[in-house]
Amino acid sequence: MLDINVVKTAAADQKKLLPREIMAHRVSAEAHRHRNMLLGGVSTVLTTLVGTAVFTGLVSQFGLDGKGTTAINPFKGTGMIWVYGLVLLLSVMAPVITALHSFMHNAEDAATHQASVTGYSGVLSGLTLFLAKYGGGDTPPEKIDEALNEYDKIMKEHNSVLGKSLTLTKKAYRAADKVMSATPSGPEKPWWKVW
Repeated sequence: MLDINVVKTAAADQKKLLPREIMAHRVSAEAHRHRNMLLGGVSTVLTTLVGTAVFTGLVSQFGLDGKGTTAINPFKGTGMIWVYGLVLLLSVMAPVITALHSFMHNAEDAATHQASVTGYSGVLSGLTLFLAKYGGGDTPPEKIDEALNEYDKIMKEHNSVLGKSLTLTKKAYRAADKVMSATPSGPEKPWWKVW
């Protein structure tokens, strides 16, 4: 049987560690959300530009713009070659960025990190209540089994959250430390921009 004092010490230690874990997941969720918005916006703009440029180029190539009846040679004149080169570059970049945006699944990662924040916050609340109820002084012998069962329940919840949680990087922990050590007047930048 576990010693209740060992359990209380372990609960207090975990209670100290969880805020950092929660903040690291919060910062990671915001970083993934930001990256998702950035890549999604860029891929949408590039795809729209390429579609419009190709359509406009085809219209003028086939003489459908009302300015002539024959196709225009794109290599005649120096200005047009640069326009076609730019359209070619955008035509290559648009699908690459769109594929990158889809492959990185930042929106899903942000949702998973946010679920971890919620789960770990629940564990932290459970540990806080556990320590408030059983942490002070000696626990009466008739309450030891109740306390151990409650701690076991909290640790099962912790393991459940841990199993569903994404692994955090050192960069996420450093960002969390920076946010958590900010002065009461606030960090230099908002907490979602420390990434």
